[in-house]
Amino acid sequence: MPKQTTNIGPFAALYVGTTGQSSVLTQVNSVRTNGATIREALPSEYLVSIDGPIQVGNHTAGVTLEFIGTADETTCLVRGLPLGSDVNSAIGQSQYALFVAVGEGSDNYYFPKVRTEKSYERSYNKRSTTNTAIVFTGEKRDVTVPIMYKGTLALMASAMGAQYPL
Repeated sequence: MPKQTTNIGPFAALYVGTTGQSSVLTQVNSVRTNGATIREALPSEYLVSIDGPIQVGNHTAGVTLEFIGTADETTCLVRGLPLGSDVNSAIGQSQYALFVAVGEGSDNYYFPKVRTEKSYERSYNKRSTTNTAIVFTGEKRDVTVPIMYKGTLALMASAMGAQYPL
């Protein structure tokens, strides 16, 4: 009988670094919860005069992840600060490279240049855990420039170059 493996959470690992850095991405060790949402959109509108669609907005892609707790690393990310920064620093404008890995298979994702939405809400109560949701978004006007890669680990290694952490 073949061995079955079941990952806890939507991805086996999450790695983050600064866009364009030459060193490998750093693994985020905070515990993820509530799954993940991967999204991609290219707004278009049908134009009767050309009998076809035209692009009317930026090509966007991103991922939303939720973490249990209020760890400094997740607070830094949600506030747009580099990992390891003082969480009480002014909100930053860091742009990140993000790699979410499942391992075997083709559901690995790499976002070479994303920012975080600079808002979060934490609920503290006795009935449920306190969570931190982080929304990563990348966008580009030119649709020929890739803003998201999906594929095997070999494809991720090729796309990431020196940032590849595995």
